[in-house]
Amino acid sequence: MGKRINVAQLKKDWDNMTVAELTKKYGASDPTLRKALACKDEYYVINERAV
Repeated sequence: MGKRINVAQLKKDWDNMTVAELTKKYGASDPTLRKALACKDEYYVINERAV
């Protein structure tokens, strides 16, 4: 199972953090975070990325 992003928390962080901070916190790329923002579910599931 992949990593889950809490969409409600992401929406709160979106206005208060830079994209670089968000990608580091959530471990996902900018386009992936934007997809998560558009998601209607409580959690957005992504595959873990190799860092």
